[in-house]
Amino acid sequence: MIDSKAFEYDRHYSNCKKSNHPFIKARKNPETDGYLVFLDIATCDYRLSKKGQEELGALFESVTILNSKNHCEITRELCSFDGVLPEKLNGFLSELYEITKKHQESI
Repeated sequence: MIDSKAFEYDRHYSNCKKSNHPFIKARKNPETDGYLVFLDIATCDYRLSKKGQEELGALFESVTILNSKNHCEITRELCSFDGVLPEKLNGFLSELYEITKKHQESI
């Protein structure tokens, strides 16, 4: 039996790869009541520039309540953000995509 969530995940990942778009996934984190957001740029033929990484860090700080449970890890290919406030999630995802597309470095 095929897990429908895994199938949807794989299909979305494949579509991102075909379209040369970053793969973005968000899910509720029950420990923080915020959202855990993943950004995977392996689906693209570029990587995130240093300036883009800095902008993503600043963006994350603007959409969280600062506490010890919030954290983010940002590299040229993968990013994770834990603690995005529910009411800020949609704007965060849109801005995340825009920054990623704006600050590209060819590989």
